[in-house]
Amino acid sequence: MKEKYGLVVEGGVGDHILATPMIRSFRNKHSNAEIGVISTHSRVFQNNPRADLFYDASEPMDFWHRFVRGNEENCFRPNIYEKNRMNQKKAMRKAICECYNIEDDNGPLELFTTPQEDGAVDQFLSQFKLPVVVLHGCGGRVRFANTKRTHNKDYPIDYMVEIIKNLMQRFQFVQMGIDGEPKIEGIPLFWNTTIGEAFALAKKCYTFIAIDSFFAHAAAAFNKKGIVLWGSTSVKAYGHDIHENITGYEGCQDKEFYAIKSDTYGCGRPDGVFFDIVPGSYLSAENTPNKRMGQLWQCPHISCMKSITPDKVINALMDLSKEIDRKEIENELKSKLPKPKTKKINRRKKINKRKEIKEEYNAINAN
Repeated sequence: MKEKYGLVVEGGVGDHILATPMIRSFRNKHSNAEIGVISTHSRVFQNNPRADLFYDASEPMDFWHRFVRGNEENCFRPNIYEKNRMNQKKAMRKAICECYNIEDDNGPLELFTTPQEDGAVDQFLSQFKLPVVVLHGCGGRVRFANTKRTHNKDYPIDYMVEIIKNLMQRFQFVQMGIDGEPKIEGIPLFWNTTIGEAFALAKKCYTFIAIDSFFAHAAAAFNKKGIVLWGSTSVKAYGHDIHENITGYEGCQDKEFYAIKSDTYGCGRPDGVFFDIVPGSYLSAENTPNKRMGQLWQCPHISCMKSITPDKVINALMDLSKEIDRKEIENELKSKLPKPKTKKINRRKKINKRKEIKEEYNAINAN
């Protein structure tokens, strides 16, 4: 009889995306077992081949009967608020793997879109002639304390407007968001869409400018280069090397605000915390005001995101655009190379063809 394992995944959409390496690593360790996953954002795992069954948290009974009842020792529901989860100073994906007693395989994040989601985004993007840059400047929603959210990760709207004004002749900007978030006037909106369509947009856009959010994690899963703006959260814990990460907390001297310190930044939440909540039961009352314990986290300085001025983002986007365009040209030129043949080919002809393509590439770069 097959062994059965039940995995409970909680948190936001971004946490779920960062949990995909855990599910793959769990499958690799238990290759012959039956694995079921129940989660609060089950769409993240749709079409994922690493588990046998995926359940939504709104319908728990089948999961409980199949994977939990009489099998409690093989059911994993980590307590993410345990003290040893705080301030781990490591990538969140590795911390998640440790919660499930599994080692991170260091492989990619995994997301899968449907043909319908891809088609909807293709249709949306087809109306634009310029390269589409997605703007995602609000986020950080946490399902805690009556579903309130923090704003310490939001990028100022007036900064976004300044970026658009300077680069509107070069790029088509599109804002992604949901009701309740501020809208930028004068540009197309990708608004109140499904999570799957947001994933498809991350996969198919030219590039993006985003805060630390699920959209940035989704883009990393599709190997999409982009710019991520960091204020109160840690690049070390949540960032991806493929992105241009711009931080606004360098030089912060307020390293005594929290009893749990971080070497990465001063006033930000500790590396390894899953939500924007001040972990009151783990903080020293002598160093932190009691009124903040257990409350939604708010940066005591407001200046983190404001220190990432529009000119920094504009310069980063122009540099990234050159890199993306160069890569596209290289891929196009590679596709023109003669394909290998089984029969003997004219070596001189092949050398001349490579030389011709190289000269074309150099001419493009020179311009």
